[in-house]
Amino acid sequence: MKKNKENKKKLGLFYVLKNIFPTIFKANPAAFIVMALGFVVSASGATVIMHLNRNLYDKVASLIGGNAAFAAVLPALLAVVGGKIVLDLFRTGQFMFIDLGYFESNAVKLRSTIHKKLGRIDPILYEDKDFNDTVEKADQGVYAALGYLNSVTSIVFYCIPYLLIMSWYLFTIKPIFVVMIVLIFVPAFLVKLSQIKVHAHMEDTVAPYRRAMNYYEDVLTKPKHFKETRILGAGLFFRTLYETVQAIFIKTEWKVIRKVKLTFFYGRLVTLLGYVGVLWLLVDSLLAGEISVGAFAAVFTSIESVFWTVSQIADESSGLVENAGRVSNYIEFLKLEERGGEVGEIADGEIVLQNVSFSYPGREEKALDNLSLRIKSGETVAIVGANGAGKSTLVRLMSGIYLPNEGSVTVGGLDTAKYTPSSIRERMSAVFQKFNRYKLPLRENIAISQGKLQGDDGRITAACADAGVEYSSEVYPKGLDTMLAKEYDGIELSGGQWQRVAIARGLYRNHDIIMLDEPTAAIDPLEESRLYSGFAELSKGKTSVLVTHRLGSARIADRIVVMEKGRIVESGTHDELIKAKGAYAEMFDSQAKWYA
Repeated sequence: MKKNKENKKKLGLFYVLKNIFPTIFKANPAAFIVMALGFVVSASGATVIMHLNRNLYDKVASLIGGNAAFAAVLPALLAVVGGKIVLDLFRTGQFMFIDLGYFESNAVKLRSTIHKKLGRIDPILYEDKDFNDTVEKADQGVYAALGYLNSVTSIVFYCIPYLLIMSWYLFTIKPIFVVMIVLIFVPAFLVKLSQIKVHAHMEDTVAPYRRAMNYYEDVLTKPKHFKETRILGAGLFFRTLYETVQAIFIKTEWKVIRKVKLTFFYGRLVTLLGYVGVLWLLVDSLLAGEISVGAFAAVFTSIESVFWTVSQIADESSGLVENAGRVSNYIEFLKLEERGGEVGEIADGEIVLQNVSFSYPGREEKALDNLSLRIKSGETVAIVGANGAGKSTLVRLMSGIYLPNEGSVTVGGLDTAKYTPSSIRERMSAVFQKFNRYKLPLRENIAISQGKLQGDDGRITAACADAGVEYSSEVYPKGLDTMLAKEYDGIELSGGQWQRVAIARGLYRNHDIIMLDEPTAAIDPLEESRLYSGFAELSKGKTSVLVTHRLGSARIADRIVVMEKGRIVESGTHDELIKAKGAYAEMFDSQAKWYA
């Protein structure tokens, strides 16, 4: 019961406004003020037009009755035409500003809040399915948040002021007109508010299906997937998955839409009946001699405008209803707990793990089990073992990406659980097997590891040489300025060429500690041997951690650590482990047979 009350609170109008308004206003305060003032001016202009119309109708009535000349009517006519032209031009400019300027620019800024938030949360959350759904729903909530505030602004700064002025005007003519408007407006508005819970539930239900659809679509259409998909003939398989999930998505969404549209129809029916009732009262008042023909014409056009405004409030309220759940998802995402810590500076390159255990979210088995390891400052350590032994998980904990469930990890004297990730990684670099292929020029692809797009060409050149990137060859026609993306009029690199670029990126970063997690999987053994020989020279005096399946490369290390099922089962130099005839010797002999 308490949870249901909390959910209702999160979907309430004032809760959403209180949480979303500061974020959007801060993103672009000047644009919001201009938009709000634009609505006020538009509402005021509409009431001015109403008075100009009444004056024109009175003049025309006098002209017909023979009590005025056409010369007296012409200024009133010109005033109405001129006023409408000015108001229409103003509104056109206002809508262009909202659609092209305010809306899109703020969408970019709000998306940046998601990017910044993702940079501050604990990366382990990416291993949680529910969190990935949360990110998907938060992204959908960006445009919903803008639409939500736009609807509220329209209601508060245009619709309500306009209705108050018009209601006062109609009340002076005949009070029953105002009573009818209230009786029509309130039921329609309440119908819209009743739909909030339905839409929120729909968004929670369909978000996982939408994310699955996006993934299947990527597999079918994106360059990084389509080659393998076509060669394996998996297109039909993924199309079937896409269509199946799409059918569920549409069916789920249609159930809600059908319910919403029915209630919307009933609300509009009530509004329409009220509109007919007011018109009947208006005609009755005219026939009874309670109002003049001029007043009748002015009220008639005003009533139509009032009902249009009431319908607009109903429509905007419908937008609030539809967006409330999505906006709430965005708000709750921004409130997720962030990974903080103290700011510090590592003293040296020593890495110490004490009784460390770690499990991924939703899994009972331990990826690391009561593991202890000390890597001295300046030492080169190779970590080897079968797939699933915990090697990559160990690197993620040593680099401070993940935090241990039990035990402690210290880097240069700083506990990763107590200090900020930026403090831990200030003088750390890494190259992973699943590295990023940035669609940027070669220069920026390397310099980005230092957090800057503009790099030191001398250092970039040295990093390229150390990693075997021959940027002056025919492969890179524009040297360091070569764009590494075919769709941006650049070139397409092979897997091995991309790995060299990734290694150069890691070497370019200023570091005292470097971690290489299977960085040469796509490079042939001879080239790998050359790279690691050079790496051994480059890493002198620096702490280096090397994860590899090719045990021949592990020989450059001062010490080799062998892992099995999240534990360290052996540790020593290559010669010591060979003499021990344990797990390492067995793996080494097995690989050596392929090169005999």
